[in-house]
Amino acid sequence: MSHHVGSDLSYWLLLGSGKIVSRTSVQHKTQFDMRDDILKKRIDEFEETLEEQLNDENFQSEETDVDFYLEDVEIAEDNPNAPTDGEYGDMIQEEKKDVDELDNNAYDRYLGAELRINRGDGEVRERVVKRARGNDGEFIGRSHNNPLMDSREYWIEFPDGDEEKYAANVIAENLYSQVDCEGRQYAVMKEIVDHRSNATAISKDDGFVISSGGNRTAKKTTCGWELCAKWKEGTSDWVKLKDLKDSNPVELAEYAVANLIVDEPAFKW
Repeated sequence: MSHHVGSDLSYWLLLGSGKIVSRTSVQHKTQFDMRDDILKKRIDEFEETLEEQLNDENFQSEETDVDFYLEDVEIAEDNPNAPTDGEYGDMIQEEKKDVDELDNNAYDRYLGAELRINRGDGEVRERVVKRARGNDGEFIGRSHNNPLMDSREYWIEFPDGDEEKYAANVIAENLYSQVDCEGRQYAVMKEIVDHRSNATAISKDDGFVISSGGNRTAKKTTCGWELCAKWKEGTSDWVKLKDLKDSNPVELAEYAVANLIVDEPAFKW
């Protein structure tokens, strides 16, 4: 895997020319593929070309009697013979510190993240606010590409203002359990607690369309209606009727009947 190039699912590929590239779309060969004579021939040709490109004879010097080496020489900055920055060009690069040596919160993917943790009396939503430090003032733990090996610790702030310290792997476990396969966060609804409508909602008198044959057909509309959904972590939000109709149709129908709004045009059809 190419950890420092591309997305999280990037891989190093070795081309027949001997060059290495990073790609996100890869597919391995299967036993079924190996039964295909054309594909087997392409694989054999690839391996032959690659072996020819990487042959040691291509990387040997014509000089056979070389017996010298160059010593590293420290060049003082005030030396007139020292190359200028312009001569060095893009070879000059600032030394990059390790991620754990940076006292910069902008580089930390966990800081500012919101998650839900069960504290015994139910799930609550909290936020990661800062890295935890030891008695010596240094950050606790070190980062790792594998969340299970990440030994860092963080302070979590709860809605009541209380703060607790959690390990990075616990935070990662909670974050990954609250997103779908594409990384989008989801919330589980507990119940619908309220409803409201605005001036754009259609009235009962205007809830039908009369055809040329005199038949009355209910207008198919959800405009102007919102319902207050209470989530399992304790928070609540106003959700448009059209969205709740798609995500929780059964709970929506039961609420409409129980609260005597089933005759409203937005629900009746």
